[in-house]
Formats: sequence, structure tokens, C-alpha cells
Amino acid sequence: MIKQFTGAKLAFLLSILVLCACSGRGTEEIESPFIRSARYDFSDITRVELTDSSTVVTIRSEYVPNSSLDCGDDWYIRSLERDFTAKDYVGLSPEGNISYDHMGIAEFSVIFEALPNKVKSFDMISGNKVFDFFGVDLTGKACESQDSRV
Repeated sequence: MIKQFTGAKLAFLLSILVLCACSGRGTEEIESPFIRSARYDFSDITRVELTDSSTVVTIRSEYVPNSSLDCGDDWYIRSLERDFTAKDYVGLSPEGNISYDHMGIAEFSVIFEALPNKVKSFDMISGNKVFDFFGVDLTGKACESQDSRV
């Protein structure tokens, strides 16, 4: 049975559809995304948060207890043949150092420009090349090959 809509109901439904189509990404979180490869194995991406205004990558790293590591300040995400630069850092010193606690653990976040909705994976390159991750999957499925990346 086809339900008939009056003009007012139809206009209301159409306005909802337009609002949904025009609203951007909203907020999407990917916990422990699949990573095709990393330069070193003492760090991992624990979360990626995608919003209309930024991309936040949270990293957990294990290193020498009570030490610090200079990670530089020239971070970027590469996807769709474009670089998305870092805008801010949380959990790093103003000099760009990561401080590890007495157990040798540090967690920090890098805030990048927003990624377009069509991005399915990205590479993240750090200022010192230590925290480089390749093929970070945003779909919830493992990217098996370079060919499946956008």
C-alpha cells in the first residue's frame, strides 16, 4: 500500500532529507584502526576522530621509562594525492617532545585539517619520521592492498 502525503508532510520530509544531505560528516570515531604498516612497532594509533573541522589521531607509544623523544612539528596526513597538515598537538611539550611516564608509556594526539568524506585510508607522516603509519583504514575493514585505497 502506498501512503499518500499531504503537501505539508511532503515538504517537511524533503526538508529533513536536504538537511541530512547538506550536513557534513558530523563526528565519526574509529577505534584501533587497521594499519597496513608502520615505520617502527613501539607505537600504535588507538583512535581516529573525524569531524567537519578536523581529524584527530591519538597515538599510544611505549619507549624508555622517564625519557622524552623529540618528534618534530612537521606532521601531515597524505591521502587523495594531497597533504593535510597538523594544526595542533595535545600531550606534547611546546618544543615538540613526548614525555614517557615511569612505565615508558605516552599517549598524545595530533589534530589535522579535516579529511574529505570520500577518504577511506591515509598515511600519517611525523616530523621526525618515527611515528609514520601507512594505510590507516577508516572503513572498519582491513585494506588488503594499495589498490583498494582511495
